[in-house]
Amino acid sequence: MDTIKPWCVYSTNHPSGLVYQGKGKTALVLAGKYTGSGVRYNLALTLPEYAPGTWTTTVLATFDTEDEAYEAEEKLVTYESLADPFRLNMMQGGRKGKYKTPSTLLKKYRAEAKRGRALSVKLKRQEKAAEMKAKVAAQLKAAKQKSKRMI
Repeated sequence: MDTIKPWCVYSTNHPSGLVYQGKGKTALVLAGKYTGSGVRYNLALTLPEYAPGTWTTTVLATFDTEDEAYEAEEKLVTYESLADPFRLNMMQGGRKGKYKTPSTLLKKYRAEAKRGRALSVKLKRQEKAAEMKAKVAAQLKAAKQKSKRMI
C-alpha cells in the first residue's frame, strides 16, 4: 500500500462543469478542509447554486516535496488552459503563478463589490422614495376629492 505523501495536486469540480485545480497539503485536501484559494472559485462559493457541499475534490497526485507539487501544478494549470470558460483558475500553476496576481486585480474586485453594494443601497432608496411619492400622491388625491365633496 502506498503511503500518502504530504503534498498534492487536486481538482475541485462542480456538476455544472466548473473546475478549479491547484496544489495543497494532502491531509487538508483529503479532510475537506482545503479546496482552493482562487479568487473566482471563492466568489463562486458565495452563490447558493455553488455552495461548498455541491463540489467534489479529487486528489490527482501526491508528492514528497512542495517543489514537486508546484512542478505538477505548473503542468496541470497552463496558460492555455486558463482560456477555458469553465476554468476558475486565474493564473498559471506552479511558482510562476504564485503571488503573481496583480494587487490591482484584487483592488478591482473589491471596488466592484463596493460599487455593487452602493448601487443596491441607492436602488433601495429610490424604491422607497418612489413608494413614498406614490403614497403622498394618493393621500393628496384623496384629500382633494374629499374637499370637492364638501363644497
